[in-house]
Amino acid sequence: MTPTEKDRTSYIVQGEFRVSRDPSEVLSTVLGSCVAVCLWDPAPKVGGMNHFLLPAAPGQGDAKMLRYGAHAMEVLINEALKLGARRKALQAKLFGGANVTDALGPIGQANATFAPAYLNDEGIPCLAKSLGGTQARRIVFRPVTGHVRQLIVDGAVPEQRPALGPLRKPRARTMSSCSDRAGVRRPRRGWSGAALPARRCPVSSPDPDADRPAPVSGPYQRRAACRWKSHRRAAAT
Repeated sequence: MTPTEKDRTSYIVQGEFRVSRDPSEVLSTVLGSCVAVCLWDPAPKVGGMNHFLLPAAPGQGDAKMLRYGAHAMEVLINEALKLGARRKALQAKLFGGANVTDALGPIGQANATFAPAYLNDEGIPCLAKSLGGTQARRIVFRPVTGHVRQLIVDGAVPEQRPALGPLRKPRARTMSSCSDRAGVRRPRRGWSGAALPARRCPVSSPDPDADRPAPVSGPYQRRAACRWKSHRRAAAT
């Protein structure tokens, strides 16, 4: 089944479902460890699809959330019946349940086990299924005919985050005596604690007559400044 230009695509994300009887509408979703159930009745041409994350809710308060398979399946079946589908004539196809990453645990396997068991308990035949594996899937489903197109998506869900290199210990740095923007050193203090008179820093001196070299960019800037300091000291003596 290949969508045409006249088709209208509805995207189903995690925790959603959609039922339709529109011949020009197709339903699409991308699955990793989640499972999508494509359900339809061929006679009245009514069908729908859901997308659930986990088989069942961990507590009573979350039992009616569509991200859980038990509630998502019940809602999908009831909505299809409202549009004219017959419960005894419902057919299904299953997709997803991949173990795309070890960080999530066996969620994909649990979903892949739950979905066929639920259909079997409800007496709904499963005509086709593609469950498990380690790769993501893109599903395109036409609800009025039950035709499904599956595409394997390589690299859509990374198995793990890229490993970071070892953290380096920050290098200890000494405070420069010429840290002030105005070129004045921080107050110096003698052995008695009294403040000594401030003096100009030769590197950042604003004296226009000072023979200061042009700034050098790159890794040689500090080396050039040190050579100029040595030259100034030698000239002072």
